[in-house]
Amino acid sequence: QTRYIKKSLNLSRDLGDWECIGPFDYDEDAAGMSYAAGSAHIYTVEQARSNTDVIYAGTATAGLWKSVDKGDNWTLMSRDLVFTQVYAIEIDHQDEDIVYISGDNKLWKSTDGGNNWTQAGSSNFNSQNQSIKDIALHPTDNTILFVLSDKGFYRSTNTGASFTTISTGEFQEIEFH
Repeated sequence: QTRYIKKSLNLSRDLGDWECIGPFDYDEDAAGMSYAAGSAHIYTVEQARSNTDVIYAGTATAGLWKSVDKGDNWTLMSRDLVFTQVYAIEIDHQDEDIVYISGDNKLWKSTDGGNNWTQAGSSNFNSQNQSIKDIALHPTDNTILFVLSDKGFYRSTNTGASFTTISTGEFQEIEFH
């Protein structure tokens, strides 16, 4: 049984007109060329609360992209990582340089705006080979991190260094009010 916990996003930008700005011809890990060669299927978009100019986008086969000008220009931030699928992103509420992403069935953390990445969580947490569906920081305490996956619902009270299981099962999204 799949459970959904909803997470909302509030982009503070006029979303009237859209224009394709890339990535182009970037089906790196796709089984074959898609009907729209180079299209990057976007799974998630997150905007930093501490600096609303900063936006990250996670894609199916084109990795993690970052904009520092509210989406006018984008930079690939996962070129040196061994995976290209990014299904979930969470940006620290107080520091836009601290970012958590899912990739290669693990949780990754950057403390320098996505330039360098390390695995978050203990080896026990990362050995579960789980598909991470959503990542969320507690709304008022950025040391508490929640992760939802196809294996369970997890909580960290030390910014992702280790996790405890809240519930087993398959989860999709988190929403805090």
